[in-house]
Amino acid sequence: MYRTFLFFSVVFLLSSCEPKVLPTVIEFKQDQVMVKFSHMSTMAEFAQAAIQCNERNINMQYAGSEFFEDGRVKKLAIQLTMPNGKSGNTTADLTTLQYKYYGFMVADNGYFKIGHID
Repeated sequence: MYRTFLFFSVVFLLSSCEPKVLPTVIEFKQDQVMVKFSHMSTMAEFAQAAIQCNERNINMQYAGSEFFEDGRVKKLAIQLTMPNGKSGNTTADLTTLQYKYYGFMVADNGYFKIGHID
């Protein structure tokens, strides 16, 4: 009985350590922008988000980010500057990005958030 309990405890522990499936989210709606990056994000997706932000006069810089040879993000570092002068930055390492989204949300009503995004 003890061995069975121990076995299932170890299996549960190991399965909870698996990285989450977190595809990149890039949503540009009429009144809101939401960009969420994870360990699955690629350099091309960073570039796409930066171009779309630029079309809305939002300056997104990701030059401090690092990428693997296959283009996936290794370390996230983004800086954002809004047309009204608000700005912010966030960083996250690969381990953090395996379990949480990092990015930003901007709304026309002035709401602005950068960092961990649910």
